[in-house]
Amino acid sequence: MERGESSQRPVRLGGPLHVERHNTSFTASRKRHLEDDAQYLSKGAQLNHHAYCSIEEWLAKSDVERDPRQALSPLERLAEDGEVLRQKLIANSKMFATLQAPRSTRARCRASDNCIYLQALAPDGNVITSEYRICVHGAENEAWFGSKKHYYHVVCFSTMINLTDLLPSKFQMDNTCGRWGIMVEKWFEHQGRINPYKIASYIKKRQEYAEEYRSWVKDWRMLSKKQRRNRNVNKSQRANREPRPPVEPSPEDYTTNEEDVCALVDILKHSLVQITADAWWMRPDVPEIRAEGQAG
Repeated sequence: MERGESSQRPVRLGGPLHVERHNTSFTASRKRHLEDDAQYLSKGAQLNHHAYCSIEEWLAKSDVERDPRQALSPLERLAEDGEVLRQKLIANSKMFATLQAPRSTRARCRASDNCIYLQALAPDGNVITSEYRICVHGAENEAWFGSKKHYYHVVCFSTMINLTDLLPSKFQMDNTCGRWGIMVEKWFEHQGRINPYKIASYIKKRQEYAEEYRSWVKDWRMLSKKQRRNRNVNKSQRANREPRPPVEPSPEDYTTNEEDVCALVDILKHSLVQITADAWWMRPDVPEIRAEGQAG
């Protein structure tokens, strides 16, 4: 192709379809295309009240002028987004959040670029790989085909919204994950006003009591067999020889006042968070061993 000739080639530069002319006036044509792109980008960035601006004006603006949120820290942007989400949760009767213990780790945190894990340069980025996450049901999407469930890291969601403000109707335990631990159940029951250390102390005492009780059962049964063989031992002598059972511990008052609220993140980090009330050493009922011995 000769130097003086020109050709037309369709090019898309982020906005409407352009036709670029390759001729001696290429510099002016390129500048015109850049101005069109600046006008297109100004809509998304909401520059100058949705008014179009030239490429020189757009380049002259700082990042903060293009997007005022850039002046905020990631935590401040999370709080700002959380207030919007909190209002939606309260206003929409179909929206609510649940605490989940998922088996899948493919979900990404909806906090996006403001995700605390992403900001901390975590290896997985904003992918939720922790044992627990928060799911917002009935969420609104920009596209009609989007998911109705949005997932968040627990620490990201608790930074966005005060979780106790959503209790009890707008924040619940997911009922598809099996039985929750005692600490988590008590946290939801008392809306965060619990002392996890007192609960942990009671769980440990129950574990020690269970081991002592097992040992006592074993000793009592062995002594009972010996007494059955010896017909000369009367009931009063049997009672004196029987080992005494261990004292069952009683739970302490683990609730706190309204100002002393324990964060859910701290509860989920506790080493005994997965101990459920179904554990054999937590059940209050004990076998009627004496009745079994009398029946035998």
